[in-house]
Amino acid sequence: MKKLSVLFVFVLFIVMNFSTLSIACNICGNPAHNPAIESSGPTTINIVGMPNMNVAGDLRLRYDGHDINGEYDDNESYRIRIGFGLVVNSKTMVSLGMKSESDIDGDGSGQINLDVAGVSYYFNDELTLSAGKTIPSFYQPIGTELLLDDDVRLEGYSATYRTDVGSLDLMLNTGYYNDVMAGVQLTTGFDLMDLEIVAGGGYFDYADAEVNYEAFAEVHMDLLTVAGDYLWNDDVEAWLVGVKTNVGPFGVYANYRSIEDGSINENLTDTHYINDGHEVGFTYTFAPNIVADVNILTEDFDDENFQIRSDLTFGF
Repeated sequence: MKKLSVLFVFVLFIVMNFSTLSIACNICGNPAHNPAIESSGPTTINIVGMPNMNVAGDLRLRYDGHDINGEYDDNESYRIRIGFGLVVNSKTMVSLGMKSESDIDGDGSGQINLDVAGVSYYFNDELTLSAGKTIPSFYQPIGTELLLDDDVRLEGYSATYRTDVGSLDLMLNTGYYNDVMAGVQLTTGFDLMDLEIVAGGGYFDYADAEVNYEAFAEVHMDLLTVAGDYLWNDDVEAWLVGVKTNVGPFGVYANYRSIEDGSINENLTDTHYINDGHEVGFTYTFAPNIVADVNILTEDFDDENFQIRSDLTFGF
């Protein structure tokens, strides 16, 4: 971990020396990483009298349940997440943000947690530096969560740099998250005939896990996206292949993953109970900022062990 933290500082020094270049970059159309409002909706509200300040956030209702050896009734949870971000001079200088999250268990008991408390500093539109309790900025193909669950918030530091070289879009992500994990990841996007390709790889140092290297690829076609993610070292491996499609407001995604014991930290991924199995999910977009998502993860479709999750998210 100490070696990788030194590497993180070295990479950060390099990208800061190129941060004055005015180069546009759009890998899959993703905006610059902003830990303050990463999961907020597309609408921001201007605060009267403060033209450089905006608020944005989301409200998510989640049901989560899993059946392990027929004990489904004892493994249900309900969660309400309310996110709020206050943004100052977004994408020009500094962004500050906080989010809170309330958890409600099946018996009605619950608690309120600090979800995100972060700050980002922008150098032009290419380099973003972030610190605090934030959403890790590492890229994950078609939104799969083999590397990290999208609900994971980690305390530490990160940097994202975007540029282009000829016809290649490049994105470099580095992060050091205290004693939990650290990593360096390079992503590239380019066109090949009628296909849009996103590919990359990285090096990670996990606490309580063994994998160190990653390679991934996405292929975007008209209506279908196919992707794969592979994590490994000399002793263990974890991999995932999946597809995703959207037709109008409807979306469907499916993947299969195989995860060897000890290869990844299961507390950081969406695979809490099932290491080898299928995931199938459906989404419906009621409006640009209102989305429903239901998915099931199971070892086998006729097996007792499965987990199901449903979300309804309102962005504002």
